[in-house]
Amino acid sequence: MRDLGRRLRGGLVFGAWGATLLFLVLTGRTRLFLRPEFVWLLAMGALIAVGFFFAILRNPVPLPLSRTLILLLPLLHLAASEPASMGQDIFSNRFLGVQTPPPDASPPAVPPIDDKAAVTAGDNVPDDVISQGFAGQSFTDPQAVSEELLTILQLLRAPGKHAGTTVKLLGLLHRDAALAKHFGPGRDVALYRFVVACCAADALPVTVALEGDIPELTPEQWVEVEGHFDLPQFGNGTVPLVRVSRITPVDPPTDPFLY
Repeated sequence: MRDLGRRLRGGLVFGAWGATLLFLVLTGRTRLFLRPEFVWLLAMGALIAVGFFFAILRNPVPLPLSRTLILLLPLLHLAASEPASMGQDIFSNRFLGVQTPPPDASPPAVPPIDDKAAVTAGDNVPDDVISQGFAGQSFTDPQAVSEELLTILQLLRAPGKHAGTTVKLLGLLHRDAALAKHFGPGRDVALYRFVVACCAADALPVTVALEGDIPELTPEQWVEVEGHFDLPQFGNGTVPLVRVSRITPVDPPTDPFLY
């Protein structure tokens, strides 16, 4: 009996992984870390795991207990943790600054990426090059939003179009004195969301500065911000700034990311 249990552990591992991947796909929790277009990869992985589960039931393969526990450890962590979106710590680590050109300026040309140089450069790529490359990418936003409620990404794609108008935005607040070096003196509050090209690992924040009476809120609280959008001069460019007239706490969106 002991030997039979040892031989069936492999089936337990594959069955648990298959069930977990199917759960993530069917409940939509993949939206917390993966671009929707790639969910089929998890679904395929679930089907493969289930296939191995039935194969091992027919032809059991011995699997030591230590390996079983190692393979199940990520699933135990997943079961014990609450779903959460990326927050302030990741924002601080990945924020590269944001300045937009004047409304009447042409978008800066993004130089082509030299694949050979990228291979030899390793991780020694300046932040401003990364930022330019990210700004030059073409993203699509499949989320349905009303004409009144813009995404931060939509706003930053055409800041001149919205300058001088009242805008409504959804996002997370971040308050940090270090933001003043990017936004200007006294501007230490940002509204942000993360843009994902593939998965949470490549997520980068898009943000606007906020100015006005900003209440203290619970960390990671989603808010809807309404205010006058402006592009004041700071440094060598302009800063996307919302002069706040109203901030309303709201429930988190179904999908926390922009695409």
